[in-house]
Amino acid sequence: MYAGARLVTEKLNVKPKGSHMQKVPPWKKRHEKQIKEVRANLSKLQEWQKGSLKKKKDQLNILYKINQKGLSVATEEVRQRLVAVSKASAV
Repeated sequence: MYAGARLVTEKLNVKPKGSHMQKVPPWKKRHEKQIKEVRANLSKLQEWQKGSLKKKKDQLNILYKINQKGLSVATEEVRQRLVAVSKASAV
C-alpha cells in the first residue's frame, strides 16, 4: 500500500502532506536551550567584570552565589560549565 502511494506521488511530482522529514529531537532542543542560557549568563558576567552591566546583577548573584565566591571565580565556573555542556552535545 505504501509503495503504491509513493510511486503515484513520485510520478505526479506531489509531496505528501505528512512528509517524513526528521525533526529535531526534544532532548536536543533542551540541550541547545541550556547552552544558549549558559552563554548568555557568561556574557553578562563578563560585562559585569568590565563594569558595563547595570541590570540583572541580583539574578546572577543568586544563581551563581557571587557574593560568596567572587565574580572572577563565578565567571570561570560558568566558562567551564559551558565547555562541559558543549562537549556533551558533540558526543
